[in-house]
Amino acid sequence: IVPIGLAAGLPVGVVTGMWAGALGGVYTLPANGTQIAAANFDLTGTTKLGGKLFDHSFFVPMLVLSVVTIIVGAAIGLLLF
Repeated sequence: IVPIGLAAGLPVGVVTGMWAGALGGVYTLPANGTQIAAANFDLTGTTKLGGKLFDHSFFVPMLVLSVVTIIVGAAIGLLLF
């Protein structure tokens, strides 16, 4: 992904700043061991993985984390580099 961003002409600071937000995509799909363990350990039943691809308890927090991290990282990259 980084070479594609650099080849597209994005500044190095922006690509570096957005890199951390892109890593949040690991938790978007409910196939991560951490998510499966959290759903199994939850005794209250509030943590669910759902029957659909994007129907799980981790989707909204990870979406917010990714968007905020990309915006803040890109802003810091533009300011510092």
